[in-house]
Amino acid sequence: MKLTVTGRHLEIPPAVRQQLDTKLARLDRLMNDSAVSAQCVLSRERGMFVCELTVHAREDHTLHGLGRHAQLPRVLSLAVDKVFQQAQRLKDRWKTRRRVNGTSHDVRASADDAAPPEPRPRVIRARR
Repeated sequence: MKLTVTGRHLEIPPAVRQQLDTKLARLDRLMNDSAVSAQCVLSRERGMFVCELTVHAREDHTLHGLGRHAQLPRVLSLAVDKVFQQAQRLKDRWKTRRRVNGTSHDVRASADDAAPPEPRPRVIRARR
């Protein structure tokens, strides 16, 4: 995954870059290398650090997390945790789409190709 870190009105130390890289490596493992790129924008507003993290995944999915805190390492953790939760939800969605009632998507598609059963006549009203 390609990572871009931008600092607005502040200098980003190498330790912060490395910490962000290790946290995003965990996210990359979760998504099985489906994450394409990540952009992190760090800024300082009113005495608090702000981290906006945007991760682009396959099939035009965008995961976005925003963290605000007085300490810079805590800001990274908040933003990455929010993106991590979204990634877990997205991965779960991918799994449930692939597997419907215990069968894989390919098996279900081949079963749909079979001839449909003939419709039975509907009985509206019957009298004796």
